[in-house]
Amino acid sequence: KLTFNKIFALLLVFVFAFAVTACSKDNTPPLTEQTKEPVVADEFYISDGYVIEKTGKMNPDMADHAITVFDFVRETYFSDNKVYFAMIPDKHSFASGDKASYDEFFSYMTDGMPYATAVEIYDLLELSDYYKTDPHWKQECITDVAQRINSTMGSKSFSDIGLTTIEKPYVGVYKDRTDIGDITDTMVYLSNDEINALTVEGANAVY
Repeated sequence: KLTFNKIFALLLVFVFAFAVTACSKDNTPPLTEQTKEPVVADEFYISDGYVIEKTGKMNPDMADHAITVFDFVRETYFSDNKVYFAMIPDKHSFASGDKASYDEFFSYMTDGMPYATAVEIYDLLELSDYYKTDPHWKQECITDVAQRINSTMGSKSFSDIGLTTIEKPYVGVYKDRTDIGDITDTMVYLSNDEINALTVEGANAVY
């Protein structure tokens, strides 16, 4: 059952998929020197077959804005609920080996939200957990992350999870932003009894 505190916790977790937007572009040395592979655009490079968008240091103004918005939502709608916070690192952090920028950002956010229980997930992730042509992580690779968040929130373990592979190759958002050549991904989605029992009420129908 999704209670308000769980919904808000998930909101805080997944809204931070936008973590790269709170960073400014950095002055990384030419990435051909780092990866020995060709740069495909000024803001992108390829590492081990993964299209990576360069990100830089944390932007404190944007981080402060996020903290203010989260605090407003909490005080306005969820003042009696527990709050949990996790931050999803971007692919550049793994491709470049720059964990320090993530650590700085994570510490800044947790310091700004003392009411939230922080859930560290960086140690459970690696570059292969993300799509090659998209900034997002892959469902089938993050069940350990979901379990850690779930257990921190005091929820029961998930039931057995089934995997379904979509036959058509998947190409993510980077194809519209740079030349990615013939790089593609395979998309897999998860299902179990809980997921299959969910319904989503839209504007015109219930799915």
